[in-house]
Amino acid sequence: MPGRVGAAVLADGTELPADLVVVGIGAVPTVDLARDLGLRCEGGIVTDEHGRTDHPAVVAAGDCTVQPHPHLAGRLLGLESVNNAAEQGRAAGRIAAGTDPGPRGVPWFWSNQGDLRIQIVGVSDGHDDLVVRRSEDRITVLYYRDGVLIAADTVDNPRDHNAAKRALANGQTIDREAAADIEVPLKSLVRPV
Repeated sequence: MPGRVGAAVLADGTELPADLVVVGIGAVPTVDLARDLGLRCEGGIVTDEHGRTDHPAVVAAGDCTVQPHPHLAGRLLGLESVNNAAEQGRAAGRIAAGTDPGPRGVPWFWSNQGDLRIQIVGVSDGHDDLVVRRSEDRITVLYYRDGVLIAADTVDNPRDHNAAKRALANGQTIDREAAADIEVPLKSLVRPV
């Protein structure tokens, strides 16, 4: 029937049955003024994690910026979230005022999709291992790089989200082997790196 989706076809030819397909094409930041000022722009205004640009008198914050990737050296990453814009804006303001911007917090994101609450903490891009914790009505995916927790995605699981957020904020990890047991609270598995 025209106008209906029956499957999504992957690059390798695999067909996945589907009733609905959501296509996210992203956004392109407006950086014309930054380019006119001679600032480095690569998919956004290039800054450090605090909003410093390559010009000592110019700071930038928010979705128009890209910053060093936390796990992949030499790559830039745009963090399009309320949390990032607020933290980067606060740090940029301190820099503009001539004070220390202080440490950055861990990136976090959220979305309500119908009855589902999706929460993300950290940046999973660059992970080399993961653990899935699943119960009937909750799911958590923990992402690791070189055996250390770097991010977590949760669906309707605020306890796991908060445990992962605290671990990442304190430079800690969650025991990878024990994390698969859904009966064990994640907060009890937090340990030093």
